[in-house]
Amino acid sequence: MKEQILQVSENVFNRLGIKSVSMDEIAAELGSSKKTLYAYYENKEELVQEVMYKKLNELNGMIQEVETQSENAILELVHIFSKVSDHMASNNPVLIFDLKKYYPHLFKKFREYRDDYIKSHFIRNMERGKVQGFFWKDLNPRIISDMYFNMIEFITGSDFEEKTLSFPERYRHAFMYHLRSVCNPNGLEELEKYLHLIDKK
Repeated sequence: MKEQILQVSENVFNRLGIKSVSMDEIAAELGSSKKTLYAYYENKEELVQEVMYKKLNELNGMIQEVETQSENAILELVHIFSKVSDHMASNNPVLIFDLKKYYPHLFKKFREYRDDYIKSHFIRNMERGKVQGFFWKDLNPRIISDMYFNMIEFITGSDFEEKTLSFPERYRHAFMYHLRSVCNPNGLEELEKYLHLIDKK
């Protein structure tokens, strides 16, 4: 039942945002009583937190799978780009806006989780690309990681002025900007092999 509650809640939050959804509405979507909902989650905030951890765990699992199956650092990033693009296309940006505005302490936890798991993968990818001879060797992976995630956070935030581009389109531009910046000539040559996979998005 708990997994069903999480899945239904995720769908509702994704459709309507977090702020406007009540526990009554989630119970109605479940086709059960609010009492049943409160038997598993003490309040809406606890439910929101569990939904966000669910999404982050799924993202982390996907990244780990790609990391072990990709033959090189560039292809690894291209596969992750593809999966994250699909994820962005199916998720409502209001979800993150509401989390940041109305649940700042949860948003802080969200960023801490991202820094602990997602950024650590990104740093490993940078090191892998340098060893394989595709990325510039004098780059500091931690600094590049911070720059990249700050850029992603900015272009997907409400302060970003270019409103005509969808979230996946913004992400694609940021991704290509990053990849072309860290690739040395060998890396750019290797990247050419995979551009068709990026262009499909």
